[in-house]
Amino acid sequence: MSEFTSNHILRIDKLTKYVSGLIEGKNGRELLEEYQILTTSFIPDDILPVFDNLFNAGYDFEEIKSASNKLFNILYTNLSEIESFDYPTNSIISILIEDNNGLKQHLNSTKETIKIVNKEVRSEYIESLITDFKKI
Repeated sequence: MSEFTSNHILRIDKLTKYVSGLIEGKNGRELLEEYQILTTSFIPDDILPVFDNLFNAGYDFEEIKSASNKLFNILYTNLSEIESFDYPTNSIISILIEDNNGLKQHLNSTKETIKIVNKEVRSEYIESLITDFKKI
């Protein structure tokens, strides 16, 4: 196993143990020190496997959600300092990013209609939502 892969697994393990400790009600500051959360350089690829581990361990979604907010607050500075990549125009990554941004804009534009429907269900609002969702 390469050093990179080994370190990646160790970082995931640290984060998994930290978040599971939070869920179990352990002291957050002690967990930060025990798993060296503030002194380890995490990368975005370390995050998703943590949640897979927690779900596979049987933790409840709401518990994971609450603990994940704490995790992201702590890792925000570390992760935000990671340089973004410039992708060549018309590469698959740039196309996916463009599609994702368009989808976000489209979903944001439907928020107002959803808020209205939550207050008052009328056929024209429902039709508008159906049209918006078909565009997706």
